[in-house]
Amino acid sequence: MRYCLSCGNKLLEEEMFCRKCGFRTDIYLMEPPPKIRITKRLAVILFIAGLTLHLILEYILPFILHDVPEEYLMAIIILDDLLALPLIAVSLVFYLAYISKVRLKPWLIDVATAIGFLLNIVIFFLLKQIGSGPLFDILYYLRYPFSYALILVGIFSRKLIDKEIDSLNIEVEHTRYENLLAAITILVPLLFFASYGSTSLRIYIGMPTIGLATWLIWDIFSTKLVKIYVFKNLSGRKEEWMEVVRLEDKVKERGLRPHFIDMLLDSFTLTLLTYSIIVLGLELVPVVEVDTASVEGLANTVQYSWILLILLSILVGPSQWLFDALDLRIYNKKVMIVEKASPFRYLDEFIDVFALLGFLLTIRNVSYKVTGGKNMFGFSKIYFASQTALFLFILYWLSMLTPSLLATLLYYKFSITRHVSEVLRELKPRSIEEIIGEKAI
Repeated sequence: MRYCLSCGNKLLEEEMFCRKCGFRTDIYLMEPPPKIRITKRLAVILFIAGLTLHLILEYILPFILHDVPEEYLMAIIILDDLLALPLIAVSLVFYLAYISKVRLKPWLIDVATAIGFLLNIVIFFLLKQIGSGPLFDILYYLRYPFSYALILVGIFSRKLIDKEIDSLNIEVEHTRYENLLAAITILVPLLFFASYGSTSLRIYIGMPTIGLATWLIWDIFSTKLVKIYVFKNLSGRKEEWMEVVRLEDKVKERGLRPHFIDMLLDSFTLTLLTYSIIVLGLELVPVVEVDTASVEGLANTVQYSWILLILLSILVGPSQWLFDALDLRIYNKKVMIVEKASPFRYLDEFIDVFALLGFLLTIRNVSYKVTGGKNMFGFSKIYFASQTALFLFILYWLSMLTPSLLATLLYYKFSITRHVSEVLRELKPRSIEEIIGEKAI
């Protein structure tokens, strides 16, 4: 079966152009398109909805309700900032994602996402230079909706587009400029702290040093840890009842050379790991005093997180990436069952849940701090605490982005190909067809 890449319509065999949207049919999806997908129609609908909502909230309602108290008018302005402008920004990013998909250049989304990181810093710098005036107001209101839309919606769009690109009838250039985009993003936190006037050498020297140290640990110990995971014993040795097999006799290209957003998400998993342990773990087992509900306490939180990044990130970072590239299986000769070899099962899900719980605890701690423990759960208190907790988490992510993404970039650039070769040479996995053939005989 054939399905239109642009609109998802089922194509007839003799059609040269889609009868629904007019898109060419020599490039098509070989599987039914996913239910959630990026289309031009979706982008247009979101743009119209955002623009309509903006006009209502910014002009119509203030004109109609000019006699209402000022606090209600302020609530309308906040609603415009939270809903209307972000919708417009999201629609533009979705349209860019659609264009990159139909032109078979998915890496354009990677470029847009990296621009989102830089845009925040550039606009902030311009705001400091301008000081006030109409241009200041425009840049101020556009900074957060458009920079965050490029980052968050760009990531979401690329992951959706990847699924469709994988089911095309042709090979598409999967990635481009990934190392350059990662290198630029690594510099963004340093530029961020510089724009705020920070002169701390601990930031400008410490972040890259932690990233380099983390990568060196990965480079030395990753293959040893993979063998421990595969054979489920600390010696990393195969037992008699084990046979290492692979479903396909090739390494996944995307596992060796991921695109920029995959690298960014890999590094973000490491950040969630450290955040989960610091915020939730030390809340339950207060070994050291860490104030996670203030900017002042963030510096101590980040220092402990850097240590954890060096010591523990290997458990969920390069070892998992090696398994994704190799797709190893263990054949149990006793019961004749093939099991997928992987690191700690469900560890990624646990990290996500713990990070969410840590974020909720941060909201509680901020609310407690503001109110002194009295009337903590009013709507305005929870809203303010949520905004503060989100701001603290973004600061935390920026503080971890340089070391985690630098380590990730160095590992994919200099280590993973060599590590894949070492694992294959030492484990000598056979194909699943060989195992089945032997049993048939």
